[in-house]
Amino acid sequence: MDALNVKNLSKSYKSSPFSPHKKVLHNISFQIPSGGMTGFLGINGSGKSTTIKCLLELVYPDSGDVLFFGEKISAKVKKRISYLPEKPQLYDHLTGEEFLKFTLELSGDFSSKEIQSRTQEYLEKVQLYDARKSKIREYSKGMYQRIGLAQAISRKADFIILDEPMSDLDPAGRHLVKSILKDIQSKGETTVFLSSHLLQDVEDLCQNIVILDKGHTRYFGSTLDFIKTIKPTYELQYILNGKLNLRNTDQVSLQNEIDNLRKHNAEIIGVYNQSNLEEAFQKFIGTKL
Repeated sequence: MDALNVKNLSKSYKSSPFSPHKKVLHNISFQIPSGGMTGFLGINGSGKSTTIKCLLELVYPDSGDVLFFGEKISAKVKKRISYLPEKPQLYDHLTGEEFLKFTLELSGDFSSKEIQSRTQEYLEKVQLYDARKSKIREYSKGMYQRIGLAQAISRKADFIILDEPMSDLDPAGRHLVKSILKDIQSKGETTVFLSSHLLQDVEDLCQNIVILDKGHTRYFGSTLDFIKTIKPTYELQYILNGKLNLRNTDQVSLQNEIDNLRKHNAEIIGVYNQSNLEEAFQKFIGTKL
């Protein structure tokens, strides 16, 4: 059974009481398999945020169905879902430790002893244990983001929605969060829906992707299969006359390029496939509906 099945979801908004409705989502449909990580991609204004709000009933769609684990959204189903918004608004008058304990108590799933142990475990996991007694308002942007992530992953959720979890993180913070997500993924018990503009992170983490463009579903399926839809390009590195050179070429021309360079006594250093999710996405999204 799929973890999430979205069928013909549509949503319109009115910018003012007297303006006409503007359709934001146009009968979008996609499925997310259980137990893995799926990336949610689209340029600004594509409808990703509206989709997530509809999934969680933060706004109500005009039409369509949303099924989590085969069931419509309900209080029971919501207990199985955890969510980190793009710009989380946390109780910043609390310390990191107090905040995490509060959110675990609020879930109603843990004993006092479990709350204590999970609070310590997840503060350590996001490397905020030493800052546990500091108020969240004193945290840096990266620390703020990491305590938000700790809140999202510390519950026993079956489905986690993360909206731009890498925002405001420095390279070390991004590496940490990616390691945490890979660890969650390796257990295979939780489905993660990752909305992100950082396509390299999505390529590293997600087996599947969903792409929205102008409120339409453009693609959902295997990340690797999507990358394979573009004509591969290669970077050819070689030394000629004592100088290192780089040249981009396609698969058809590659062997001819190498043969020609060898005729001129060039030393071939390496051939590197340059095809990646970012290149595939840019080429794909440039096509018209």
